[in-house]
Amino acid sequence: MRLHYFDNGKALASILGIFYHAGLIFTVPWLINVPTESFNQGIGIFTFFSNLFRMPLFMFIAGYFAIYSVFKYSFQDFLKNKLQRLGLPLITSLLTLVFIQTIYSEVFFKKNLSINEAIHRIFPWDHNFTLSHLWFLYLVLLFSLILYLVVYHLKSAESIFNKFKTAQLNLNGFTIDFILIMFILLSSVSFYIIELAFPIRHALLPFAAFGNYLPYFLMGILLHNNYNKYSVIFLSY
Repeated sequence: MRLHYFDNGKALASILGIFYHAGLIFTVPWLINVPTESFNQGIGIFTFFSNLFRMPLFMFIAGYFAIYSVFKYSFQDFLKNKLQRLGLPLITSLLTLVFIQTIYSEVFFKKNLSINEAIHRIFPWDHNFTLSHLWFLYLVLLFSLILYLVVYHLKSAESIFNKFKTAQLNLNGFTIDFILIMFILLSSVSFYIIELAFPIRHALLPFAAFGNYLPYFLMGILLHNNYNKYSVIFLSY
């Protein structure tokens, strides 16, 4: 299924990603940055604003196509599809790009080539394990697998699901906006509390990221299930 406005959205968010990461050099203490007294407030506003919607847009689109795949494939085919499209790039990039990035950072910043530390960071059983920029693939893969299991179990309660879907159709735009905003806040706060209650510092349990991005993934699902109604709200611009 090809939807060109989603392609355009992904292209826009990808291009913004280049400017966003370049802008960090001039706005915050980062891996590489100019002296603090040379930080630029205008660039700081740009990076802050673009980051508010750039990755949420990716997650929104991922949710739309995830629920499409759930309805299209059997679980075996769904699992195969997600592992090929998400799992394989995640693992291969972890073993190559993240490994090279770690070695480079050791040489460039610490002036010390530590192959041992680089190896530790690409294996999940080590406390120094990092997904680096691959966190998005991990979240989408995890959310997609959970989605399939949830939908599968909802099929046994189809009447409840249909009532929920009917209730959605009867909501007006302002009510939907309010519910979505409250859900975003509730999700972020809830997972933040979970993170405080269970201070597990591991890249595979990014509670804050779960809370921040789950609502946008669910918005994509909402759009797909009620396209005629919600496309006016989400895509009219």
